[in-house]
Amino acid sequence: MQSPTNNHYLPDEFNDNFFYNDDHENKHLFLQSEPIINDQHDEEEDEYYLRGPINGIETGLAGLEIKGKVRTLSPVLFYQTNTRYLIISNNELKYLPAEIGNLTNLVYLDLSHNRLKTLPSQIGDLINLKRLYLESNFLKNLPYELGKLYLEDLGLNNNPLGDHILSLFARPNGTREVMNYLREKWNLLCSFSKMSSYKMPLSWDNTEIDSNENNSNI
Repeated sequence: MQSPTNNHYLPDEFNDNFFYNDDHENKHLFLQSEPIINDQHDEEEDEYYLRGPINGIETGLAGLEIKGKVRTLSPVLFYQTNTRYLIISNNELKYLPAEIGNLTNLVYLDLSHNRLKTLPSQIGDLINLKRLYLESNFLKNLPYELGKLYLEDLGLNNNPLGDHILSLFARPNGTREVMNYLREKWNLLCSFSKMSSYKMPLSWDNTEIDSNENNSNI
C-alpha cells in the first residue's frame, strides 16, 4: 500500500481505513483539526489537536495523518505512544520537538515536504523505526544519533545536505550506506566521550569528507 500523501510504502496489511475513527465506543483516539491563535507569535498559526481519551489503555491510533499546512504540533501528539505510523508530510513545520522521542513504537515516520532545518537528537530514541522520509526539507546535516537506528528505507532527496552524505545516498544501497556512516560516527563519538573526563559535544557536520578519505585520494 502507498501513503496517501507521497506515494511512500505502507504495508499491504493496512487498507484505506487505516486512519480511522471509532467514536461509537470511544476506544481509540482520533484526529480532529481545530485552528487556534498562538499568542507567542505575531501571526496566526494553525495548531492541530488530537481529540479523544489519552489516559486510558488505548493511547493512540496505530496510524495518524496530520495535514492542513500545520506549523506547530500539539503536545498531545507525543502522548500517543501506541502510534506506529505517523504521516506529517506536506505541512509547514520548521522544527520537530524533542518529544518525538516519546513515540518509541513508531515504525514509519513521514516528515517530507516541510521546512525542517534540523532534526532533534531524540529521533535516535525511536528504536523501532524502519522507514523515515525527509524529502524536500531544508536539512543541511543529519544527527549522528540516527546511527542508533536500523532503517530499511530513508528518504533524503531535495535537501541541501553535504556532498559526502549525498554521494553515499546516491549509491545502489544508499540507505544502508548512510546509516552505516552515521552509526560509525555515533559509535566513535560515544567512544571518545567514555574516554574523556568531560562530555564531548556532538558535532553533526556531515559536510566534510573524512581526513582518511582525503589522504587516500592523494
